[in-house]
Amino acid sequence: MCLGKKKKQKLDEDESLVKPKLKRSASQAELVRSNSYVGLDELMTNSSRKIVSTGDTSLAEKKQKKIKVAGEEEDEELNDEGLVDVKAVDFSVIGVFSRENSKQHGVEWYKKMQPDTKNHPTKSSRLRVDENEHDSLLDRQARTEVTTGFSDQVNELFRDKWIPHVIVVLEGETKDEPITLSTRVQDKDIDLSYTRSRFFEGKINSGKRKEHRRDMTVYIRDDLKGVYTVTIEEIPIGKGVQQAFGINYRTEEGTNYRTLVVHMKNEFASQSDVKTTHQAFEDYAKEALKGDNPIVVTGYIGDTNFNDPMYPNSVASMGGHSSKGETLNPEGSGSVNETNFMQHIPLGEGSIKHSVRQPSTLNYVFPDTNPAVDHPSIVGYTAHSSKIHGRDSKFNTAYYD
Repeated sequence: MCLGKKKKQKLDEDESLVKPKLKRSASQAELVRSNSYVGLDELMTNSSRKIVSTGDTSLAEKKQKKIKVAGEEEDEELNDEGLVDVKAVDFSVIGVFSRENSKQHGVEWYKKMQPDTKNHPTKSSRLRVDENEHDSLLDRQARTEVTTGFSDQVNELFRDKWIPHVIVVLEGETKDEPITLSTRVQDKDIDLSYTRSRFFEGKINSGKRKEHRRDMTVYIRDDLKGVYTVTIEEIPIGKGVQQAFGINYRTEEGTNYRTLVVHMKNEFASQSDVKTTHQAFEDYAKEALKGDNPIVVTGYIGDTNFNDPMYPNSVASMGGHSSKGETLNPEGSGSVNETNFMQHIPLGEGSIKHSVRQPSTLNYVFPDTNPAVDHPSIVGYTAHSSKIHGRDSKFNTAYYD
């Protein structure tokens, strides 16, 4: 990928899938610190960037609220071409914890991933990024064996990462209990609580037999219960249907938004089916805009099961960006060929009110449990030009102060 050049990118040379490139991730633009804090000075050595505070920050983000932008030309190069340039006032932040219902797969993943970080990125992204920068990027991703409970797994997943508004767990049974994320803001230890909001019991084999590998659970941060609602959405694809969580919210200027979270069925994710599947999501987004209560469907995030990136920067970055603006992207699992299962894919046309940013890779956790983990997990960001409506600071007064 070449920054600053104005040309379209193709997927398998198919013109119907051509779409403007996504902007650099919020973490890369340093509008959002999604990667581990390794020292503000170190993160800022390449160039100066502007930091925008949205109320969802870690200690690293709070240490400096504003840094002068180095210049319009540099900023344009960083953002690349793509979705309409949105002055980010607020972000919707959705974390996706991808799990594996087979412990054996988790053991195999552990053996491959725990000993050597060089196995973490895809081969193609390793070739793009200067080899001398690999270690510095990968060192921002923690690798942790977790022998304790589910809540501890989630805490390790998001340690030193951007604090999510919503956490969606893909695959595996979950219990009806809250999650608490511990963070530190301005030298204060703060616990942020999440409540299990919705559970989807996935069926396989035409519904005759249930397995937890199709389950999905969503947790909403308590101060944001007035922001987000969750619906079960169905996207018709050919003769079948793909279920998804609809994460619904609106901004203060009155626009209704929805982000879809998916665990794509295998029959919709093969190389020959990707075009049809993505078009079905585009058609769904167009339908949602109709009627008296239009909804802007920003995109779909989660385990797409796609082997290739749908668009440049729809797969997650690992540890931010290189000095040349390139990214290491996480390797998938269970395939001889490199995979890009976890993606955040925008839908619809560019907007002056929102833009989908490149997702970030969360920390690697290796639970000694069933469900296990055989996948990277990601967090996605949708930037908005207006504040998100409905925050309630009384749940976390110190956090907002």
